[in-house]
Amino acid sequence: EPDLCDWEQVTEEDNADWEWVNGSQGAAGSDHSYKTPVGHYLQLTTIEQEAGTQKKAFLQLPPFMDMAVGDYCFQLYYLRFGGIRPGNISILVEFAGDITPVVELNDIDGTLLWTLLQQTYSNYEDQATVGFVVSGEVGASSSETGRSVV
Repeated sequence: EPDLCDWEQVTEEDNADWEWVNGSQGAAGSDHSYKTPVGHYLQLTTIEQEAGTQKKAFLQLPPFMDMAVGDYCFQLYYLRFGGIRPGNISILVEFAGDITPVVELNDIDGTLLWTLLQQTYSNYEDQATVGFVVSGEVGASSSETGRSVV
């Protein structure tokens, strides 16, 4: 298993796993930092699936304990393209047993370029325990539109 800086695949609530690929293996062709086939990233793609079928994968950080009141920045690079419809990405926050979407990227257009997402999370409770989850979902691919990639 690659070093994901404490991020972990969630296996109980999804039906797929994120793939650790380098630029030459992955659908994007390069990573966001080096812009070459050398760097690595996680992707979720479809294979030839029937219309209406979905692959969903979650990635989570261990909870942050004893967080002070304040604003925190969450950021990641993403791309979404292909398929009958580009895949969806959601950033979820887990606080006091509730899971709330903070960002949902699900427009019909997607993007072929690596795009930086920066989102501020405001914590209003002192000594809070907060967790973050990234959810990816891809649908059916077709011979005309190719695979759906997140």
